[in-house]
Amino acid sequence: MTEIPVRGRTGLVSARLADGLPVAGSESLSGRGTWTIGTTMGFVVEGYLPEWAEEDPSREGVPPELLPARLADVGHWVQFEGQPMRVHNPAADGEMVGNGQVFSGGIDCHPFAEYPESRVPVVNLAVVGDIWINGLDPNGLTEIAAQLRAQADRLDREVRPRLVAARADWAEQHGVRMIPASGASTEVVPTASLVKAGPNSG
Repeated sequence: MTEIPVRGRTGLVSARLADGLPVAGSESLSGRGTWTIGTTMGFVVEGYLPEWAEEDPSREGVPPELLPARLADVGHWVQFEGQPMRVHNPAADGEMVGNGQVFSGGIDCHPFAEYPESRVPVVNLAVVGDIWINGLDPNGLTEIAAQLRAQADRLDREVRPRLVAARADWAEQHGVRMIPASGASTEVVPTASLVKAGPNSG
């Protein structure tokens, strides 16, 4: 356990927190954005509240023995939108096909997190659905952006011409050969006609 000074209603008092939690100096943060957690014993823990944070984690009436757990829940975050795209999720009921957000995410900071890298602002990216790339610092985010640009170039410059050629070839050549058992001449039947005549065509 670590004993730290915190601001009480009558001055600085001590609070015992679990080892490993980051502790700022005992000076007041007045004049800046702050969050506060008030305890039932009258002392208050306060921390910096960034201007970009979407919520204020301040609480009142926290029993001292629950203070470490409450501090562990303190987090600052702001969301950003991704690219809307048509997505297919076979794991969802009815095999959902529709618009979804790709590479949405947020800037997150958990000052009392277990791991030091989470105690500073990082970006967490939702690639699609519940698939995430977490804990990106500025360099990591730059690397991801470069990889996405490279993939976008590959899709446009390499994959698209191959798709155009494949579709042109398919339009000219595709069909199903019907070879009768009697040895009569072979008939080429367009695939579409067989699909329409299928049992599920109605």
